[in-house]
Amino acid sequence: MKQQKNNITTDKDNEWLSQVDTHGNWSRLIATLDPWLSTADPAWIDPLYTECFSGVFQSRRSAKHVTTFQTIVTNLAKAGTAICCPVDKRSWSEVSPLPGNFGVSLIGVCVEALEKHKYLTSWRTFSSSKAKHRVTYIRPTEKLLACSPMSVRYLVDDEGIIRCKGFDRPEDYLDNPWVSQRYHTVRDYNRMMQDTPEHQLYAVYKNDFQSMGRFAGSRVMMIKKEERRAMIVDGEKPFEADIKSCHPFIALAKTRGIRLSSDFYEIEGFPRGLVKAASMMALNCNSRKQAQQAVQGWINEKRDRRELYRGYNLAPIFDALERKVPHHEDLLYQSRGLEFLADESLRMSLFLENMTSFGIKVFPIHDAVMGKMSDKEIILEHFTEAFMVNGFEPTIDIKLPEQIIQGGTTDVIH
Repeated sequence: MKQQKNNITTDKDNEWLSQVDTHGNWSRLIATLDPWLSTADPAWIDPLYTECFSGVFQSRRSAKHVTTFQTIVTNLAKAGTAICCPVDKRSWSEVSPLPGNFGVSLIGVCVEALEKHKYLTSWRTFSSSKAKHRVTYIRPTEKLLACSPMSVRYLVDDEGIIRCKGFDRPEDYLDNPWVSQRYHTVRDYNRMMQDTPEHQLYAVYKNDFQSMGRFAGSRVMMIKKEERRAMIVDGEKPFEADIKSCHPFIALAKTRGIRLSSDFYEIEGFPRGLVKAASMMALNCNSRKQAQQAVQGWINEKRDRRELYRGYNLAPIFDALERKVPHHEDLLYQSRGLEFLADESLRMSLFLENMTSFGIKVFPIHDAVMGKMSDKEIILEHFTEAFMVNGFEPTIDIKLPEQIIQGGTTDVIH
Protein backbone atom coordinates (compact mmCIF):
# COMPACT_ATOMS: atom_id res chain seq x y z
CA MET A 1 0.00 0.00 0.00
CA LYS A 2 1.46 3.36 -0.99
CA GLN A 3 0.24 6.42 0.85
CA GLN A 4 -0.12 9.60 -1.14
CA LYS A 5 1.82 12.66 0.00
CA ASN A 6 0.16 14.77 2.72
CA ASN A 7 -2.52 12.13 3.30
CA ILE A 8 -3.03 10.77 6.79
CA THR A 9 -4.38 7.24 6.88
CA THR A 10 -6.35 6.31 9.99
CA ASP A 11 -7.07 2.86 11.39
CA LYS A 12 -10.57 3.22 9.96
CA ASP A 13 -9.07 3.92 6.53
CA ASN A 14 -6.87 0.85 6.79
CA GLU A 15 -9.87 -1.27 7.78
CA TRP A 16 -11.80 0.03 4.79
CA LEU A 17 -8.88 -0.36 2.38
CA SER A 18 -8.34 -3.96 3.47
CA GLN A 19 -11.74 -4.79 1.97
CA VAL A 20 -11.28 -3.30 -1.48
CA ASP A 21 -9.98 -4.87 -4.65
CA THR A 22 -6.28 -4.26 -5.31
CA HIS A 23 -6.10 -6.14 -8.59
CA GLY A 24 -7.44 -3.45 -10.89
CA ASN A 25 -10.91 -5.00 -10.95
CA TRP A 26 -14.11 -3.00 -10.70
CA SER A 27 -15.01 -3.71 -7.10
CA ARG A 28 -18.66 -3.93 -6.07
CA LEU A 29 -17.75 -3.80 -2.37
CA ILE A 30 -17.87 -0.02 -2.63
CA ALA A 31 -19.29 2.36 -5.20
CA THR A 32 -17.29 2.84 -8.39
CA LEU A 33 -17.15 6.14 -10.24
CA ASP A 34 -20.25 6.20 -12.44
CA PRO A 35 -19.54 8.17 -15.65
CA TRP A 36 -23.28 8.39 -16.41
CA LEU A 37 -24.19 10.13 -13.16
CA SER A 38 -25.00 13.82 -13.37
CA THR A 39 -26.85 16.37 -11.29
CA ALA A 40 -29.91 18.45 -12.10
CA ASP A 41 -28.40 21.25 -10.01
CA PRO A 42 -24.79 21.77 -11.20
CA ALA A 43 -24.52 25.46 -10.29
CA TRP A 44 -22.99 24.67 -6.88
CA ILE A 45 -20.09 22.86 -8.59
CA ASP A 46 -19.05 25.85 -10.74
CA PRO A 47 -17.27 27.71 -7.88
CA LEU A 48 -15.31 24.54 -7.09
CA TYR A 49 -14.22 24.27 -10.71
CA THR A 50 -13.17 27.93 -10.78
CA GLU A 51 -11.18 27.52 -7.57
CA CYS A 52 -9.47 24.33 -8.70
CA PHE A 53 -8.48 25.67 -12.13
CA SER A 54 -8.19 29.39 -11.47
CA GLY A 55 -5.91 30.98 -14.06
CA VAL A 56 -4.61 27.61 -15.22
CA PHE A 57 -7.24 26.01 -17.39
CA GLN A 58 -9.58 28.93 -18.01
CA SER A 59 -8.27 29.46 -21.53
CA ARG A 60 -8.50 25.74 -22.20
CA ARG A 61 -11.87 25.13 -20.55
CA SER A 62 -13.89 22.64 -22.57
CA ALA A 63 -17.32 21.10 -22.16
CA LYS A 64 -15.71 17.66 -21.69
CA HIS A 65 -13.37 18.98 -18.98
CA VAL A 66 -16.23 20.63 -17.09
CA THR A 67 -18.48 17.57 -17.41
CA THR A 68 -15.78 15.19 -16.18
CA PHE A 69 -15.13 17.44 -13.18
CA GLN A 70 -18.87 17.66 -12.43
CA THR A 71 -19.24 13.88 -12.73
CA ILE A 72 -16.47 13.20 -10.18
CA VAL A 73 -17.84 15.76 -7.71
CA THR A 74 -21.40 14.47 -8.15
CA ASN A 75 -20.28 10.89 -7.52
CA LEU A 76 -18.50 11.96 -4.33
CA ALA A 77 -21.47 13.98 -3.11
CA LYS A 78 -23.86 11.11 -3.80
CA ALA A 79 -21.69 8.48 -2.11
CA GLY A 80 -20.72 10.65 0.85
CA THR A 81 -17.91 8.19 1.39
CA ALA A 82 -15.02 6.55 -0.47
CA ILE A 83 -15.46 5.35 -4.05
CA CYS A 84 -13.23 3.51 -6.51
CA CYS A 85 -11.98 5.93 -9.16
CA PRO A 86 -9.73 4.31 -11.80
CA VAL A 87 -7.35 7.01 -13.03
CA ASP A 88 -5.31 4.93 -15.46
CA LYS A 89 -6.96 5.10 -18.91
CA ARG A 90 -6.31 1.40 -19.42
CA SER A 91 -8.70 0.63 -16.55
CA TRP A 92 -11.53 1.98 -18.71
CA SER A 93 -10.57 0.15 -21.91
CA GLU A 94 -13.13 -2.63 -21.38
CA VAL A 95 -15.89 -0.35 -20.12
CA SER A 96 -18.33 0.20 -22.95
CA PRO A 97 -20.14 2.35 -23.68
CA LEU A 98 -19.02 5.63 -22.09
CA PRO A 99 -20.77 8.99 -22.35
CA GLY A 100 -19.42 11.07 -25.21
CA ASN A 101 -18.89 14.09 -22.94
CA PHE A 102 -16.89 12.17 -20.32
CA GLY A 103 -13.12 12.40 -20.66
CA VAL A 104 -11.24 9.40 -19.26
CA SER A 105 -7.91 11.17 -19.82
CA LEU A 106 -9.13 14.10 -17.71
CA ILE A 107 -9.96 12.10 -14.57
CA GLY A 108 -6.45 12.28 -13.12
CA VAL A 109 -6.21 16.03 -13.68
CA CYS A 110 -9.55 16.65 -11.95
CA VAL A 111 -8.77 14.35 -9.02
CA GLU A 112 -5.38 15.98 -8.51
CA ALA A 113 -6.91 19.47 -8.53
CA LEU A 114 -9.69 18.49 -6.10
CA GLU A 115 -7.16 16.94 -3.76
CA LYS A 116 -4.84 19.94 -3.96
CA HIS A 117 -7.72 22.17 -2.86
CA LYS A 118 -8.74 19.73 -0.11
CA TYR A 119 -12.03 18.61 -1.60
CA LEU A 120 -11.01 14.95 -1.51
CA THR A 121 -8.38 12.55 -0.23
CA SER A 122 -7.06 9.63 -2.24
CA TRP A 123 -5.24 6.34 -1.83
CA ARG A 124 -3.50 4.37 -4.54
CA THR A 125 -2.98 0.67 -4.05
CA PHE A 126 0.08 -1.20 -5.23
CA SER A 127 -0.14 -4.16 -2.87
CA SER A 128 -0.22 -6.91 -5.51
CA SER A 129 2.36 -7.78 -8.11
CA LYS A 130 -0.55 -9.12 -10.16
CA ALA A 131 -2.27 -5.74 -10.31
CA LYS A 132 -3.01 -4.77 -13.90
CA HIS A 133 -3.05 -1.05 -13.16
CA ARG A 134 -2.90 1.01 -10.02
CA VAL A 135 -6.27 1.40 -8.33
CA THR A 136 -7.25 4.77 -6.91
CA TYR A 137 -9.82 5.34 -4.20
CA ILE A 138 -11.12 8.81 -3.45
CA ARG A 139 -13.20 10.12 -0.58
CA PRO A 140 -14.92 13.50 -0.19
CA THR A 141 -13.79 15.81 2.59
CA GLU A 142 -16.15 17.77 4.81
CA LYS A 143 -15.24 20.81 2.71
CA LEU A 144 -16.79 19.22 -0.39
CA LEU A 145 -19.83 17.80 1.39
CA ALA A 146 -20.52 21.21 2.95
CA CYS A 147 -20.77 22.67 -0.56
CA SER A 148 -23.37 20.14 -1.72
CA PRO A 149 -26.94 21.42 -1.26
CA MET A 150 -29.22 19.02 0.56
CA SER A 151 -31.75 19.36 -2.27
CA VAL A 152 -29.32 18.25 -4.99
CA ARG A 153 -30.99 15.86 -7.42
CA TYR A 154 -29.01 13.19 -9.23
CA LEU A 155 -29.76 11.87 -12.67
CA VAL A 156 -28.81 8.65 -14.44
CA ASP A 157 -28.91 9.19 -18.18
CA ASP A 158 -31.39 6.81 -19.82
CA GLU A 159 -28.62 5.63 -22.12
CA GLY A 160 -26.66 4.61 -19.04
CA ILE A 161 -29.32 2.15 -17.91
CA ILE A 162 -27.74 -0.50 -20.14
CA ARG A 163 -24.03 -1.25 -19.56
CA CYS A 164 -21.99 -3.62 -21.70
CA LYS A 165 -18.79 -5.50 -20.91
CA GLY A 166 -16.78 -7.19 -23.62
CA PHE A 167 -18.69 -5.89 -26.64
CA ASP A 168 -19.85 -2.68 -28.27
CA ARG A 169 -23.49 -1.87 -27.82
CA PRO A 170 -25.38 -1.78 -31.14
CA GLU A 171 -27.64 1.15 -31.86
CA ASP A 172 -30.71 -1.06 -32.18
CA TYR A 173 -30.35 -2.85 -28.84
CA LEU A 174 -33.93 -2.01 -27.86
CA ASP A 175 -35.13 -4.16 -30.77
CA ASN A 176 -34.20 -7.10 -28.55
CA PRO A 177 -37.43 -7.74 -26.59
CA TRP A 178 -35.63 -9.05 -23.50
CA VAL A 179 -33.24 -6.12 -23.31
CA SER A 180 -36.07 -3.70 -24.01
CA GLN A 181 -38.13 -5.27 -21.23
CA ARG A 182 -35.35 -4.81 -18.67
CA TYR A 183 -34.57 -1.33 -19.98
CA HIS A 184 -38.12 -0.09 -19.44
CA THR A 185 -38.40 -1.85 -16.08
CA VAL A 186 -35.29 -0.11 -14.77
CA ARG A 187 -36.32 3.23 -16.23
CA ASP A 188 -39.66 3.09 -14.39
CA TYR A 189 -38.01 1.75 -11.22
CA ASN A 190 -35.47 4.61 -11.23
CA ARG A 191 -38.26 7.14 -11.60
CA MET A 192 -39.92 5.69 -8.52
CA MET A 193 -36.57 5.92 -6.70
CA GLN A 194 -35.66 9.41 -7.91
CA ASP A 195 -35.79 10.77 -4.35
CA THR A 196 -33.30 8.10 -3.26
CA PRO A 197 -30.88 7.99 -6.20
CA GLU A 198 -28.44 5.83 -4.25
CA HIS A 199 -30.89 2.98 -4.86
CA GLN A 200 -31.23 3.42 -8.63
CA LEU A 201 -30.24 0.54 -10.91
CA TYR A 202 -28.75 -0.32 -14.28
CA ALA A 203 -28.48 -3.62 -16.15
CA VAL A 204 -25.08 -5.12 -17.01
CA TYR A 205 -24.57 -7.44 -19.99
CA LYS A 206 -21.45 -9.42 -20.72
CA ASN A 207 -20.28 -10.59 -24.15
CA ASP A 208 -23.72 -10.25 -25.74
CA PHE A 209 -27.33 -9.41 -24.93
CA GLN A 210 -28.17 -13.05 -24.22
CA SER A 211 -25.69 -13.15 -21.32
CA MET A 212 -26.17 -11.88 -17.80
CA GLY A 213 -28.31 -8.70 -17.74
CA ARG A 214 -28.04 -8.57 -13.95
CA PHE A 215 -28.96 -5.40 -12.09
CA ALA A 216 -26.31 -3.36 -10.32
CA GLY A 217 -25.72 0.17 -9.07
CA SER A 218 -27.86 0.24 -5.94
CA ARG A 219 -26.04 1.06 -2.74
CA VAL A 220 -27.93 -1.80 -1.08
CA MET A 221 -25.85 -4.21 -3.16
CA MET A 222 -22.57 -2.57 -2.18
CA ILE A 223 -22.75 -2.15 1.58
CA LYS A 224 -22.10 -4.80 4.20
CA LYS A 225 -24.94 -7.04 5.34
CA GLU A 226 -24.90 -5.43 8.78
CA GLU A 227 -25.47 -1.98 7.28
CA ARG A 228 -28.07 -3.30 4.86
CA ARG A 229 -30.03 -4.96 7.61
CA ALA A 230 -30.00 -1.77 9.70
CA MET A 231 -31.82 0.15 6.96
CA ILE A 232 -35.12 1.88 7.60
CA VAL A 233 -37.51 2.08 4.64
CA ASP A 234 -40.29 4.65 5.01
CA GLY A 235 -40.08 4.26 8.76
CA GLU A 236 -40.06 0.44 8.70
CA LYS A 237 -37.40 -2.17 9.19
CA PRO A 238 -37.11 -4.42 6.11
CA PHE A 239 -37.28 -8.16 5.75
CA GLU A 240 -35.16 -10.20 3.34
CA ALA A 241 -36.24 -12.93 0.93
CA ASP A 242 -33.60 -15.03 -0.80
CA ILE A 243 -34.01 -17.73 -3.46
CA LYS A 244 -32.24 -20.79 -2.09
CA SER A 245 -29.51 -22.10 -4.45
CA CYS A 246 -30.97 -19.90 -7.16
CA HIS A 247 -28.77 -20.72 -10.14
CA PRO A 248 -28.70 -24.50 -9.66
CA PHE A 249 -32.47 -24.34 -9.09
CA ILE A 250 -33.01 -22.48 -12.38
CA ALA A 251 -30.51 -24.66 -14.27
CA LEU A 252 -31.95 -27.99 -13.15
CA ALA A 253 -35.61 -26.97 -13.39
CA LYS A 254 -35.10 -25.42 -16.82
CA THR A 255 -32.95 -28.11 -18.44
CA ARG A 256 -33.94 -31.29 -16.56
CA GLY A 257 -37.34 -30.66 -15.06
CA ILE A 258 -35.85 -31.41 -11.63
CA ARG A 259 -36.69 -29.50 -8.48
CA LEU A 260 -34.01 -29.15 -5.82
CA SER A 261 -35.03 -30.83 -2.59
CA SER A 262 -32.12 -29.51 -0.51
CA ASP A 263 -29.48 -26.80 -0.38
CA PHE A 264 -27.33 -27.42 -3.46
CA TYR A 265 -24.36 -25.72 -1.80
CA GLU A 266 -24.24 -28.10 1.17
CA ILE A 267 -21.55 -30.76 0.87
CA GLU A 268 -20.46 -32.45 4.08
CA GLY A 269 -16.99 -31.47 5.18
CA PHE A 270 -16.73 -28.33 3.07
CA PRO A 271 -17.62 -24.67 3.76
CA ARG A 272 -20.76 -23.53 1.97
CA GLY A 273 -19.02 -20.51 0.45
CA LEU A 274 -16.38 -22.71 -1.16
CA VAL A 275 -19.00 -25.10 -2.55
CA LYS A 276 -21.00 -22.19 -3.95
CA ALA A 277 -17.91 -20.82 -5.72
CA ALA A 278 -17.18 -24.27 -7.18
CA SER A 279 -20.80 -24.60 -8.36
CA MET A 280 -20.68 -21.24 -10.13
CA MET A 281 -17.38 -22.09 -11.81
CA ALA A 282 -18.73 -25.49 -12.89
CA LEU A 283 -21.62 -23.71 -14.60
CA ASN A 284 -19.47 -20.97 -16.13
CA CYS A 285 -16.38 -22.86 -17.32
CA ASN A 286 -16.02 -25.27 -20.24
CA SER A 287 -14.04 -27.99 -18.47
CA ARG A 288 -13.54 -29.36 -14.98
CA LYS A 289 -9.86 -28.43 -15.08
CA GLN A 290 -10.69 -24.84 -15.96
CA ALA A 291 -13.32 -24.71 -13.21
CA GLN A 292 -10.87 -25.96 -10.57
CA GLN A 293 -8.27 -23.45 -11.70
CA ALA A 294 -10.86 -20.67 -11.56
CA VAL A 295 -11.82 -21.58 -8.00
CA GLN A 296 -8.17 -21.68 -6.97
CA GLY A 297 -7.63 -18.26 -8.53
CA TRP A 298 -10.68 -16.95 -6.67
CA ILE A 299 -9.26 -18.26 -3.39
CA ASN A 300 -5.83 -16.76 -4.04
CA GLU A 301 -7.33 -13.39 -4.92
CA LYS A 302 -7.88 -12.32 -1.31
CA ARG A 303 -6.00 -12.94 1.88
CA ASP A 304 -9.09 -13.78 3.96
CA ARG A 305 -10.10 -16.44 1.43
CA ARG A 306 -6.63 -17.95 1.47
CA GLU A 307 -6.81 -18.21 5.27
CA LEU A 308 -10.40 -19.48 5.31
CA TYR A 309 -10.03 -22.19 2.65
CA ARG A 310 -6.44 -23.24 3.26
CA GLY A 311 -5.91 -26.98 3.09
CA TYR A 312 -9.13 -27.91 1.28
CA ASN A 313 -8.81 -30.27 -1.68
CA LEU A 314 -11.07 -29.07 -4.50
CA ALA A 315 -11.36 -32.36 -6.37
CA PRO A 316 -13.85 -33.98 -3.92
CA ILE A 317 -16.10 -30.93 -4.21
CA PHE A 318 -16.36 -31.33 -7.98
CA ASP A 319 -16.86 -35.08 -7.57
CA ALA A 320 -19.80 -34.35 -5.27
CA LEU A 321 -21.24 -31.74 -7.63
CA GLU A 322 -21.18 -34.24 -10.49
CA ARG A 323 -23.06 -36.74 -8.33
CA LYS A 324 -25.67 -34.05 -7.62
CA VAL A 325 -26.16 -33.57 -11.37
CA PRO A 326 -26.44 -37.02 -13.04
CA HIS A 327 -25.38 -37.04 -16.69
CA HIS A 328 -23.88 -33.61 -16.12
CA GLU A 329 -22.23 -33.42 -19.55
CA ASP A 330 -24.93 -31.16 -20.98
CA LEU A 331 -25.04 -28.83 -17.96
CA LEU A 332 -21.79 -28.57 -16.02
CA TYR A 333 -18.62 -27.42 -17.79
CA GLN A 334 -20.63 -26.06 -20.72
CA SER A 335 -20.11 -22.32 -20.10
CA ARG A 336 -23.84 -21.85 -19.54
CA GLY A 337 -23.61 -19.85 -16.34
CA LEU A 338 -24.27 -16.48 -17.99
CA GLU A 339 -27.34 -17.98 -19.66
CA PHE A 340 -28.78 -18.84 -16.24
CA LEU A 341 -27.81 -15.39 -14.94
CA ALA A 342 -29.79 -13.91 -17.82
CA ASP A 343 -32.78 -16.06 -16.84
CA GLU A 344 -32.47 -14.92 -13.22
CA SER A 345 -32.21 -11.24 -14.17
CA LEU A 346 -35.23 -11.44 -16.46
CA ARG A 347 -37.29 -12.95 -13.64
CA MET A 348 -36.11 -10.21 -11.29
CA SER A 349 -37.03 -7.65 -13.94
CA LEU A 350 -40.59 -9.02 -14.18
CA PHE A 351 -40.86 -8.94 -10.41
CA LEU A 352 -39.62 -5.32 -10.23
CA GLU A 353 -42.04 -4.36 -12.98
CA ASN A 354 -44.95 -5.69 -10.92
CA MET A 355 -43.77 -3.96 -7.75
CA THR A 356 -43.28 -0.65 -9.56
CA SER A 357 -46.80 -0.86 -10.98
CA PHE A 358 -48.08 -1.17 -7.39
CA GLY A 359 -45.81 1.64 -6.21
CA ILE A 360 -44.09 -0.76 -3.78
CA LYS A 361 -40.44 -0.10 -2.96
CA VAL A 362 -38.26 -3.19 -3.05
CA PHE A 363 -34.49 -3.46 -3.18
CA PRO A 364 -33.06 -6.27 -5.33
CA ILE A 365 -29.78 -7.95 -4.39
CA HIS A 366 -29.25 -10.18 -7.44
CA ASP A 367 -31.37 -13.24 -6.52
CA ALA A 368 -32.68 -11.78 -3.26
CA VAL A 369 -34.87 -8.83 -2.34
CA MET A 370 -35.54 -6.56 0.62
CA GLY A 371 -38.87 -4.90 1.31
CA LYS A 372 -41.08 -3.40 4.01
CA MET A 373 -42.86 -5.72 6.43
CA SER A 374 -46.19 -4.06 5.62
CA ASP A 375 -45.72 -5.20 1.98
CA LYS A 376 -44.42 -8.67 2.86
CA GLU A 377 -47.41 -10.70 1.67
CA ILE A 378 -47.69 -9.13 -1.79
CA ILE A 379 -43.91 -9.07 -2.27
CA LEU A 380 -43.57 -12.78 -1.52
CA GLU A 381 -46.52 -13.66 -3.73
CA HIS A 382 -45.05 -11.94 -6.78
CA PHE A 383 -41.44 -12.92 -5.96
CA THR A 384 -42.44 -16.60 -5.86
CA GLU A 385 -44.45 -16.28 -9.06
CA ALA A 386 -41.60 -14.56 -10.94
CA PHE A 387 -39.11 -17.29 -9.99
CA MET A 388 -41.34 -20.26 -10.78
CA VAL A 389 -39.55 -22.44 -13.37
CA ASN A 390 -41.32 -25.18 -15.33
CA GLY A 391 -44.05 -25.25 -12.71
CA PHE A 392 -41.57 -25.61 -9.83
CA GLU A 393 -41.74 -23.05 -7.04
CA PRO A 394 -38.42 -21.92 -5.58
CA THR A 395 -37.50 -22.41 -1.96
CA ILE A 396 -37.30 -18.97 -0.37
CA ASP A 397 -35.43 -18.15 2.81
CA ILE A 398 -37.15 -15.34 4.70
CA LYS A 399 -35.38 -13.35 7.36
CA LEU A 400 -37.62 -11.09 9.44
CA PRO A 401 -36.38 -7.90 11.15
CA GLU A 402 -36.33 -9.51 14.59
CA GLN A 403 -34.28 -12.40 13.25
CA ILE A 404 -31.96 -10.02 11.45
CA ILE A 405 -31.29 -8.13 14.66
CA GLN A 406 -31.19 -11.09 17.06
CA GLY A 407 -29.59 -13.62 14.71
CA GLY A 408 -32.50 -16.04 14.81
CA THR A 409 -33.28 -18.72 12.28
CA THR A 410 -35.01 -17.95 9.01
CA ASP A 411 -38.43 -19.01 7.84
CA VAL A 412 -38.54 -21.09 4.66
CA ILE A 413 -41.43 -21.29 2.21
CA HIS A 414 -41.75 -23.57 -0.80
